Amino acid sequence: MAAVRELPGHMLDRLLHPAPGREAVLVANSPLDGIVGLAQYVADESGESCEVALVISDAWQHQGLGTEMLNALVNVASDNAIGYFHADVLADNYPMRALARKVGCDVRVSRDASFVVQISRSIRAPAQTASAGLWQ
Repeated sequence: MAAVRELPGHMLDRLLHPAPGREAVLVANSPLDGIVGLAQYVADESGESCEVALVISDAWQHQGLGTEMLNALVNVASDNAIGYFHADVLADNYPMRALARKVGCDVRVSRDASFVVQISRSIRAPAQTASAGLWQ
């Protein structure tokens, strides 16, 4: 949960070479702006759930890209028999909290840290805002 200017080699390698079935990385690219979004999941030990991460460039926020990417990531996880996803989000990240609610997530304050909320959702439930076009 910290900003980085440049990814360390091991993190970049993991994004470029996700473990099939256990990890997935989706990238949104704009001809003018380059990479504008990244969505990733990593399956937990059991393989029944996964942790998700989503990053959208500031200039591309509030345009539906985060919703599109999260829904696409959920579809990939579902194809890999993952039953639900979860993530820790800073409590003051209101746009992410709103996105989580929009796609049907439960949002709860963490028991361990009041500055963190935990989001979760069953993947088997259909995404509420699946949209056409971008991922077809």
